[in-house]
Formats: sequence, C-alpha cells, structure tokens
Amino acid sequence: MELEQPDFTTNPSIAFMHKPIVFAAFLATGICHGSTTLIDVSFPTGTGTNPTFLEIDNGVGANTWTQATGVISTSTANNSAVGAASDTTTDFTALGSDSLVLTANVSSVTGTLIANGMFVGFQRRINGGTGADLWNNLSTSFGMVIPGSATVGNGTRHVGAGGNAGAGRYQGSDYGIATLASIQDGFDVTLTVDSSGWDLAIVGLETAGAAAITGGSGTWGTGGINAFATFNTDMRAGASYQTTAGAGDMTFSRITLTQVPEPSTFALVGLAALGLLRRRR
Repeated sequence: MELEQPDFTTNPSIAFMHKPIVFAAFLATGICHGSTTLIDVSFPTGTGTNPTFLEIDNGVGANTWTQATGVISTSTANNSAVGAASDTTTDFTALGSDSLVLTANVSSVTGTLIANGMFVGFQRRINGGTGADLWNNLSTSFGMVIPGSATVGNGTRHVGAGGNAGAGRYQGSDYGIATLASIQDGFDVTLTVDSSGWDLAIVGLETAGAAAITGGSGTWGTGGINAFATFNTDMRAGASYQTTAGAGDMTFSRITLTQVPEPSTFALVGLAALGLLRRRR
C-alpha cells in the first residue's frame, strides 16, 4: 500500500524556525512559566511524578518491563518485542495552542535490532499493557523510529520520525544510519509536538563516519496518517525494542512529559535549545 508521506522539514539549519523547538528551549532554561509536569520518573528507583509504566509486547517469548529499574528486556525467542507505555494519558485533541515535550534518556542498549527495531514517542495502549500494543501494531503513534530491517521505513538503523495510524507503519524521514555501537552506548531523545507540527532532537547517535544524528522538524499533513486529527484522547508516552534470537535490554535513566503553553509573551531565545540535552557518559 502506498502511504502518503508527511511534509517534513529536516534541515537542521532552519530547525529553530519551527515553533516546538522554541517551547523546548524555554522549558530547558526555566523561562517558560505555567508549564505542567505530567510525567517525571527517574531510574533505577522508578519513582517520581506519575511514574507508572506498564509492559507492552508482541506475545513472542517471555519479555519483561521492570518499573523499579527502567529496563525492558526481550526474551531469547526470535523477533520478540517488548516495551512500556505510561499509565498517564494525554488528550491530544484538547491541546489547543499548547505543546507536549517528551524526553527519554536511554542509558544503554544490549542486543541487535531486528524487524520494527526501536521506538520512542507517543502511542496508545488499549489492552491493559498486554497483547499487540506496540507502536507498529496499534494506531495512533508517532515518534523516533530506528528500524531493524529493510522492510520498515527507510531500512536497517535509518533513524527517522514515524509511526502508525491504522493504515500501516511509516517512517517519513531519514536522519542517517546509526551505528549499533552508538545505539548500545545510550542516547537522548526530545520530541516536541503541537497541533501544527513537531520537532525531534537527538543526542548520542552517530553514523559510521562519526557524524552526529541530531533529528529534525516537520509539519503535519492534511489527511490520513499525517493529520494531527488522527491522534486520540488517550495518547501515552511509550517505547519499545525488538531483537533477534538473543535477549536484549533497553535501559532508561529518566522519562519526562511536560505540557507547555505557547510562550507568546516571551522573547525568542531559541539558541538556548542548543544546550537542551547533555550527553551522559
């Protein structure tokens, strides 16, 4: 099936022209007043503001999500996939002019990606944390996608933005092919969305030529899988990982979700976003 692709703007030199990155900058520097913390959970304690995440998997093998440590673990069964989605829901249809800023700090990854690979972003969960509640199975989802095979999006380890909205999974951008070593060493993701578009900022991933993969920005389309209207009233923060026949882990150190009002009365300090994420070594 031919999928309509979003109207993406991926040139990092003009990323600050898109509104969400401005929200992210205000959030990082504490200038934006009136923001609401929806989720703020740190690991390995697994505690904080609305910290509860529930396991989601594809039913292949004995996969686990450990709230106390922030670790999702796949089984040794081939193509096993596991993830976690927040118990806290967000009504995208009621955002108005506000933005949502999701940050996920991945401290380490073990194993090798396969099939649908890795996802960090927004998704639904309708089966109580069990069954086919992964980003690629359940509409609607949107986030950073790192495929584990050529059959998903742009191909193996091509980092991009994508999701599933009922018509099939998609990856509509290509920021570069991440080395397995940089994925396994851990990375940071900040995804900012509002009703007009999104911004994806990545720190810690790099290509075989040691070029940093930093993400990009884009605007929603006008219909189908690209329309903001396809998002639901029960969106959650979520992440998942699919591996080959060998157990693998994806370990988080912190996950936050903040709702930020439009900073129309503030001066533009977009350059502050350059320091939004610090690489943890």
